[in-house]
Amino acid sequence: MSVYFLGLLPLADASATGLESILTDYLVSIGLTEDVLRKQFVGLYSDGASCMIGQYRGVATLLKAKFLLVESFHCIAHRI
Repeated sequence: MSVYFLGLLPLADASATGLESILTDYLVSIGLTEDVLRKQFVGLYSDGASCMIGQYRGVATLLKAKFLLVESFHCIAHRI
């Protein structure tokens, strides 16, 4: 299994909707179409903050609404 670092993005809006928008816009800008993302975007690791994994309006929840295969995980390094 390979892991790739895609980039570092400036954040103009650190809300869940802003983060989700910045992330998806970036993924599309590097050539990942919405169709590819629906079929292959399967995971999101985060620090566990409610903005990231909140049940109703977190980034993970917003991504799952668009890309049904996405599962969110609490990063093991942030659990320590």
